[in-house]
Amino acid sequence: MVDASAKARKRIFTIVALVLMLAFGYRCLCAFVPPKVSLEAFLFASTRGQDLRSPDGSQTLSVYINDAGAMHSGNHWVWIVKDDIAFGKRVVVEGYITALERERLTSVPLTVTWNDRTLSVDFSRSRYGSERVLKTWRY
Repeated sequence: MVDASAKARKRIFTIVALVLMLAFGYRCLCAFVPPKVSLEAFLFASTRGQDLRSPDGSQTLSVYINDAGAMHSGNHWVWIVKDDIAFGKRVVVEGYITALERERLTSVPLTVTWNDRTLSVDFSRSRYGSERVLKTWRY
């Protein structure tokens, strides 16, 4: 006959093992797709632009452009992503760029400003407008 404390230990062990497996699975997913980003859009409808490197060399960021090809209309959505060894990918800045900016990204990196450990990116305010908005990330 199994006593109550052995059952309780087994139940606690099972819960801890389940939580660890879920955390490991989430971390594995974050190695490919940043949290809060659509899995389908990031994996199947995005292209990678040129990486951005801070002037002091301490930060390297990846640029991903959401581009659904012929089905796309308006400005292009861009994610600027930091890849962390411990926590995986995470979006640090995101916004819209115009079609002209999108065409340039094949040969020229995204235009950004690095000031006092702050990254600033000039994005379009909306999907169809030409009004601009400045978004920043402090590292």
